[in-house]
Amino acid sequence: MNWETIGYVAFVAAGIIQFAKGFFKNADGKIWAALQVILCFGLPLLWGIAPTWAKEGFMAVSASQLCYENILQPIKKKLNPDAEATT
Repeated sequence: MNWETIGYVAFVAAGIIQFAKGFFKNADGKIWAALQVILCFGLPLLWGIAPTWAKEGFMAVSASQLCYENILQPIKKKLNPDAEATT
């Protein structure tokens, strides 16, 4: 079992799902659950054949999305709590 690949796949799957949620805000939760399963089985196949630049691109998009949501947005809310009501 390759724990490094499992970690990459889990991280990229979460990042892709969160990124997609920005485009499909009204989608049913079942869609995201199904997408998670599809990504968790499909990404390891892709990981075995994809060039390095593609793997790094998936990781970069996922990292930027998850960092934005979990680091930058909470900071923005603490610095300007009234902004949420207007956006």
